Amino acid sequence: MKKTFTFIIGLASLISFAQESDTWRLGAQWGFQGNHADLIGGQSIADSRFEQHDAGGGAFNIFARYDYNQHWMLNTGIGLSNYGFEFSLSQNYSLLNRDARRAVIKNDIGVLELPVMIHYKFNPNCKKVKWLVGLGFIQNLQTGFNQSGTYKEGNEATPNISNFKSDVVLIGSLFPTVRFSVGREKIFNSGQILNFSMLFNYGFKQSAQTIVSYNIDGKDYQHKFGNQGNFFGFRMAYYLRCLKQDAVIK
Repeated sequence: MKKTFTFIIGLASLISFAQESDTWRLGAQWGFQGNHADLIGGQSIADSRFEQHDAGGGAFNIFARYDYNQHWMLNTGIGLSNYGFEFSLSQNYSLLNRDARRAVIKNDIGVLELPVMIHYKFNPNCKKVKWLVGLGFIQNLQTGFNQSGTYKEGNEATPNISNFKSDVVLIGSLFPTVRFSVGREKIFNSGQILNFSMLFNYGFKQSAQTIVSYNIDGKDYQHKFGNQGNFFGFRMAYYLRCLKQDAVIK
């Protein structure tokens, strides 16, 4: 009985390894991230009612994944993401509408991603779940930006605040970043894979700048922020079974 059980476990392991040797898969990945901008000019002293926030963003990618063997994997594809700037001013509000406590301006910058990443996969446990780490290069194409805000000049609730705006300049259309990931994934008996990962994205230079200005109590303020596309985010990916069907019986 013990030998039979050992044989079954060994056979399952061989099938799992075969599904990860010289195979291609297609998959989709989606998630979110928090993006940070840094002060690079203008006034360093701000009014107490002014606040800078990390600009949250989302992402969706279509991937082609190549598993070279049990330990090495390459993936590439195309995707959409966004980053940007977000600022707010505290203002008078009604206790019946607490969401109006802050006047918010957010600049969302749309990006087309072209990633190439190499991953190292650690040995799986008995449930076919494994850790993996990845490192790669991302070529980003900026597609434009949208500016949205909840503040309207002349708001009667806060008459001493005016001219709250953020003027964005994109620095070039293309900019590269590097990406490091740490993930956890499970391969199913059918060959499909579910993956969860954390991403660390780093840009080499500023890809966008903004000048945010406002007037409070008759005094003008102006701050300049730069963004390199740096972010920390979470992703979930799902990969279909391998395209080369005979791979599972190597």
